[in-house]
Amino acid sequence: MIKGERPLGSPPPALNDLHGYTQTYLVKSTEHHIGEDRFGNQTEAPREAFFRCGNWCYSGTFNLDFKYAFGDMSLKDIPAIIPALQRQQDSLSFLCNADKIPESSFFHKPLKEVEKARDFVISELTSNRIQNQLHRLKHEHEWIDDGENHVYFELVGNASSIFDEILFICSRVYSNDLVFVTVYFEGVIYVVIEDGEG
Repeated sequence: MIKGERPLGSPPPALNDLHGYTQTYLVKSTEHHIGEDRFGNQTEAPREAFFRCGNWCYSGTFNLDFKYAFGDMSLKDIPAIIPALQRQQDSLSFLCNADKIPESSFFHKPLKEVEKARDFVISELTSNRIQNQLHRLKHEHEWIDDGENHVYFELVGNASSIFDEILFICSRVYSNDLVFVTVYFEGVIYVVIEDGEG
């Protein structure tokens, strides 16, 4: 069964039911000073960042490994970067509650856009039309239903200029025994739906 698949004919969940416990990382791409080791080798680059943990939001600076900070990063590197960011969360300062991010904040618009995109993808994936197509396709292409493969969905469009200074955004929402992972990277939004049990 495709992770997150609902039985054919059952009504799609309401989007307001899809919001749950959320963790989000947003890392800006703008440059600050570069960290060097004792031999003068460039090792890390501080980046302005945002972190949401449940209802609390924090901001400050994360130190990214030098190879990721200056364009030698790909989508597959993001899962490896997140644990390094988690180890630095204590260095961030409390910003506000999640529902009170000031509209004047740099983080407000990109976070709202990613949330809207995620909700759009989820509403499409839970529609009867797409559910019927997925049901048909998983019989034609067995790899879709293979637990070893990671199926994700891309939302490609004209990325707004509000994403110009963003290296990446990664968000996980835990809701209704499902996990919705949303990633913005290089002009594309990716959504993965995972089983939240276990």
